[in-house]
This record gives sequence, structure tokens and C-alpha cells, in this order.
Amino acid sequence: MGDRRNGPARRIWLSARWVLEGALSHSIFSRISSSRASIFSSSPPGYIAAGFFLAIQLQEGKCFAVLGIRPRLGMALVKVCGNRYAMDAHLVASFEPDYMGWIFVPSSPRRISPDQAMGLIRAIRGAHPSIQHVAVMGGTGLDEIIRLLRQMKNLTAPENPVDAIQLIGTALDVECIGSILRQMGLKIPIWPVLRVDSAVSDQDLLNLGHAKLYLLDRKMPNALGGTGRVIEEEWIQNVTLPYLLAGGINPQNAREKLERTSAAGLDIGSGLETGIPGRKDEAKLEELFRSLGRV
Repeated sequence: MGDRRNGPARRIWLSARWVLEGALSHSIFSRISSSRASIFSSSPPGYIAAGFFLAIQLQEGKCFAVLGIRPRLGMALVKVCGNRYAMDAHLVASFEPDYMGWIFVPSSPRRISPDQAMGLIRAIRGAHPSIQHVAVMGGTGLDEIIRLLRQMKNLTAPENPVDAIQLIGTALDVECIGSILRQMGLKIPIWPVLRVDSAVSDQDLLNLGHAKLYLLDRKMPNALGGTGRVIEEEWIQNVTLPYLLAGGINPQNAREKLERTSAAGLDIGSGLETGIPGRKDEAKLEELFRSLGRV
């Protein structure tokens, strides 16, 4: 199945152009200078340094929080989660999202086995190397998570089995899993998940641990995610750390959510399905990526 866009080169060009525009913009330059104690002087070398700084921050998912601005739609990160079936996973990959999510939560109807997930990830990495893969874990004891990680490592060695772990758990869980990953020789970042049902701030995220990226999802009784319920925008208006927004995102509201929040991107699962958990709807995928300027 062919790539729905002009390939990774287009994203690289858009990123480079945005960085150059930002570096040459006096208003953005001023924000960087004030937030970084005037590291960058008002001179050509200073602007070049600012451009490199922006590029690094963009790579780490921090750029938008540093500048205090919302990402352009074409630059917003997109994670398509709940991939379970081979045909649907390859369909999703053809749209080249930034991330594909694979759920290992026992109670999820979108749960996938490590064997099946690693096989699909291996195939998709070969055809779409720019896509990164995220293991969604939680809802079980640490021993089970460690067992899964070891099984996944054995299936993909010497490569990292995934590019990030989205962890639904406590600060202690995040710390313990991070320590275990280091002991296993795996350099995999952890994205802590904050489940939201009232106003939150950066401190609520930091209480889960320091991370390059967080995920905010709607908290609902007896469910760890995939409920299709949205987070009220006023609950997250004070969050400035980089995060992906989840919960009730679909092709109709995705653009609005990016415009009305400071999210670095979106995590979408059930909003792209046919009504059967894990079964993706091609028309909905097309509508989503077109609305975000990525088709």
C-alpha cells in the first residue's frame, strides 16, 4: 500500500522551514532569549544558534512549550493507538503517523500479544522507518510488565523492541520500570499517563516523574483508556509541559483540539475505528490526516 503523503522528506522539509522561519523571526527569537537568559545574541550567529536550539527542542517534543505557542497543524504529533490486526496496522502505517501504539493492558479489547506486535513492528519498520512504536502498559503488576519487556526484547534483539513505553501507573511504577530498562540495557523513554477528571497543572505531571513527553487521558471509573470520553479544555489550560492529548479524539474534533489546547499532538484510537475494537476505518484515517494537512 503506497504512502499517502510525499514521504518523510516532506516532513523534514516542513520541519526545517518552520525552524528557519522561527529562528529568523524577531518575536520568537526574543522569547527564546528571555527564556534562556539571552544565550543567543541578536546577530547572524545568534540566529543560527537559535535555529539549532529550536531543532533540538522540536526533536525532543519540547519546542512548543519552550516558545509558549501552539504547534502548526502540519507539525502536530499524531499517534494512532490500538493497532491489533495486520491489515489494519499496515493501513495505518500507510498514512505515516509519527507513532503507532500497541496495547498490552490485559483488560483492553485492543490488547495484542507480544509475538504478534513484534512481528508487525518489524514489518512496518522495514517499510516505514520514520514511524516510531509505543508500547502501552499498565493495569497489571510490575512483574508482568517486566516479563513482557523481556519477552519483547528477546523477540527483537539487538534492536529496541519499541521506541517508547506509555505507562499507566504511579510515580513508583515509572521509577521502577525506568530502572529495570536500564538494567536490561534498553534505552527506551517512558511516557507517564495522567488520567484527568478535574483541573491539573505541570506539577501533577511531574509528580509522575520527569519525562520528555506525557499523555493526558480522560479518567473514567473501571477503565484505563479507550472510553471515547473527552477532557474538558479548562482542566488542562495551565499545562505547559509537552503532552499528547487523548480521550474522545476523532477526525471531526482533532483540528479544534489542537487549536484550543497546548497539546504537542494527539493520541487517537477508538475515534478511527469501524465500531469494532482495533478495526481501523480507512475513510476516517483519510479525513483525520487531511484535516491536519498531512495528506
